[in-house]
Amino acid sequence: MVIIDEIELGLAHVSSSSTCRDRRSKILHTLEVKLKECLDNGGLVIGADADLTDISYEYLTSIAPKHIPFIVRHNYIRPDEDKWDIEFHTGKRDEILTQIFDHLADKNCEAIALFTDNQAEAEAIANTLIKKIPYLKKEIRRIN
Repeated sequence: MVIIDEIELGLAHVSSSSTCRDRRSKILHTLEVKLKECLDNGGLVIGADADLTDISYEYLTSIAPKHIPFIVRHNYIRPDEDKWDIEFHTGKRDEILTQIFDHLADKNCEAIALFTDNQAEAEAIANTLIKKIPYLKKEIRRIN
């Protein structure tokens, strides 16, 4: 089984990035050989992307034309009552962290999602939250 998440970005990177320039033909050839090998031996190739283009679809199906693709289209629209309010906070780091600590100190508070621009910051915030608010140890889900 081969799983390729965000296949549009992956194909764009391989086909046009400067980091792949010197080995582009080898990378594309290897990709084609391995995907065809997987499918020809009863395997499964899963390409996931919310924005799959016709160009990528046609490229992938041309690699192993005798294999019929199975497409899952998900067009779910969340009802308004299920949507979260999103607030963007900017300012001094300590002021923002104080707001987060104050909110999460209440065990009955609504969950929040916090996004940072790097893993070290996410780890530091999670560790600080757990030290200051111990019940969060079982509640925090950090995704890198």
